Amino acid sequence: MPFRKHVFSLFGLSGPQDYLASTGWKDAPGYVENGLDQSLADILDDEFASVRATYPGKGVRFYRVTAAVSAAKHLVAIKRPDAARFVLGMIEGAENQGAAYLIQRLRVAAAMDSETEVAEAIRLARASDKASPAIQRLADQVHKRYRQEEVSAAAFHATWRNPQENLVEALRNLAPGGPSDTQLPPEPLIRWVYSLRREGGTSYEDFRERCLWGARASRFTGDAMSTLVNDLKGEGQGQAYQALRKQFDDLVDRIDAAPFKSVLDEGRSVLLASTHAGMFGLMSWRTQQIALPTLRVGANTKRESVGDQQLFLSTRGDFQKEFLKAIKLLKKSPRVISIAADGPYGSDMKTFDFHGLPIDVAQGPATMAYHTKASTFFTRTRWVNDHVCIDVIPGPQVEPGMTREAWGEVWYPFYLEQLTQIVTGPPEDMRLNTGFWSTLRKALKADAI
Repeated sequence: MPFRKHVFSLFGLSGPQDYLASTGWKDAPGYVENGLDQSLADILDDEFASVRATYPGKGVRFYRVTAAVSAAKHLVAIKRPDAARFVLGMIEGAENQGAAYLIQRLRVAAAMDSETEVAEAIRLARASDKASPAIQRLADQVHKRYRQEEVSAAAFHATWRNPQENLVEALRNLAPGGPSDTQLPPEPLIRWVYSLRREGGTSYEDFRERCLWGARASRFTGDAMSTLVNDLKGEGQGQAYQALRKQFDDLVDRIDAAPFKSVLDEGRSVLLASTHAGMFGLMSWRTQQIALPTLRVGANTKRESVGDQQLFLSTRGDFQKEFLKAIKLLKKSPRVISIAADGPYGSDMKTFDFHGLPIDVAQGPATMAYHTKASTFFTRTRWVNDHVCIDVIPGPQVEPGMTREAWGEVWYPFYLEQLTQIVTGPPEDMRLNTGFWSTLRKALKADAI
């Protein structure tokens, strides 16, 4: 049978519509109208293929649960919590409520802004013998958020109903305990980056507070951009939407695309390599506004093309196959490639010593630059006087006749030096979450055992 039908048959269903009809979810708003059945099937296809390739020889139940949990995580990341809850509903049952399920159930409930869902997710986490201390802490965070009216989602959204609300003031006054406190960096990681200070003069307490503020600011602006702005626009609040959009325009540097156009005119692509640091979300937003043919690569990008200008390559599913297709396309049609160079991008990784800790660096961005002979740059953000500056740093170039090994000898030192500039730079420009920070956290945890 077709793979898509095979995937749903493992859940005992003929397809998403069958599940809707059998559970009462068919009456949930927006499911059929928004084409959930098609998009959900695409996501489950990708997740199932990825899980099966990563864990060959496992049983059907393992594939079913792992694919559903992974799909739910992806759906939350792309701001579709209702769809994520729908997917988790396909594997509900005591035998399926492992640690991964409990984590996603909590995150989905928080994203849905539903007190009923939050209460049930917390109950499951606290009652389960599979819930680790970390899961219990996550449950406490979710509970705290919904117990404090001043930091509830409703109050958070209401703040931005006022078109005169000052974004810079809100960022200055970010305080502990708000919605932006999710996924704050752990203490061992903060202490490690503090140990790399080349100059004294900053106390650990001050350094730590600046780290936490930077992490909160990144999360706060990300939520505002992806949720609040869209919400205001969707409800027809034109004045409020335009006012908030203008504040973001004033807050963040624009990227000068003139140097990139010159490279494209020469018949070569441009590789804008970044990393999960600083105001990563706002930098990605500015990158999307470059008025040139682009290719965005990432875990949460759309799967389809949008016109001739913007193309998207998702790292989920059969990424290796799509990656090779993208290289062929770029050789014929140069583009500005936007890629966070500290993502996994397949299984090919190189391990380096990074200030005493092992760090894994993906080979995908280097491979793409080598085969397309792209002109490379590194992009990062800095806070300067309540303004987000975006630095575009020229990187090494693939010289005629250069071997792949020789290219690696210039690319990886350049990339690692950019990471060094971040971990030894201002703490508010770090973020300390996801990407290469995750590999550092794992290394620190392993050293502590």
